[in-house]
Amino acid sequence: MPRIRLPLPHQFEESLSVWYRDCLAPPLMRHGKIELGHVQSTLAWLLKHGAVLESWRDIRASHVRAFIQTRTAAGFTGTDTARKLAALKTWVLWCEEAAGTGTAISGCIRYRRRGVACQPAPLALSRTEVDWLLGRSAVIHSGAPDWGATAKDWRPLAFRTFLLLGLEAGLRPSETLWLRWDEIDLDADVPFVKLRELPERGLKNSHASTPLELSPAVASALGLYRERCPGLYLFAVPNGQGQRKPRYARIWDRLRRESGIEHLNAHVLRRTFATFASHGLDLQGLVNVMRHNNPITVQRHYLQRSQGAPVRLSSGRAG
Repeated sequence: MPRIRLPLPHQFEESLSVWYRDCLAPPLMRHGKIELGHVQSTLAWLLKHGAVLESWRDIRASHVRAFIQTRTAAGFTGTDTARKLAALKTWVLWCEEAAGTGTAISGCIRYRRRGVACQPAPLALSRTEVDWLLGRSAVIHSGAPDWGATAKDWRPLAFRTFLLLGLEAGLRPSETLWLRWDEIDLDADVPFVKLRELPERGLKNSHASTPLELSPAVASALGLYRERCPGLYLFAVPNGQGQRKPRYARIWDRLRRESGIEHLNAHVLRRTFATFASHGLDLQGLVNVMRHNNPITVQRHYLQRSQGAPVRLSSGRAG
């Protein structure tokens, strides 16, 4: 761990050392030292300006407000302030999970810039909501009497297969919509999908092409779908002499109205996959299956932490 240059009490140094080792140290995170520095400088500022902090449990909303107001008056950019508070919140969330407490302390670390609220915590679907969505998807296709116009780009079984690839394999919507059959091997001893660079779809990062094992449910659904829809692309539809992505905005609009789930969209599938997977994987294992370079991205944007005790695995140990 890099030397801590700021005069922080011993209890903070020890906690930050473990956090850096388990969550930030290379090769887990390329910019781990910067993230650590944000937390160190924020804690040092709070102590310098009179905050009585014996541990992370003593951080209060009033400290955060004073930090924001002073930095704003001094001319610091909102982006810099937001980054420091985001790093502080990530560390406090890690402390809360290690202590087995709720998210009361981390919940008070928030920042509004120019009157716009912070991005809400990511929400995952519950098991009951997943079962409802998969059951409803069975009749979402172009030939269904009440879905024909809304789902005109979707063949039978297509939308359900799309959902399973997000919920069970954690594929990004943009990856799934351009998925090709030659990127999937259902005949291997362990069926898998391995993405590659396509003219229509780039890869998100250097780990996006990591082979992903397919669960029996996904492999079975893909086998059945392949019998009905052979060809090159799983979901892309003809567009003149080429192909285009199928449209699904109106489908999600209708599903939100029917279910009353306001956060229901294509991106919640991957968040749900991450939240469910976090119960059986350590942090690095979860980063691997999510095909990310940065564990902080997974912690902040993909694991549900909106109610009660945090379910995100930020400690680097199996839950």
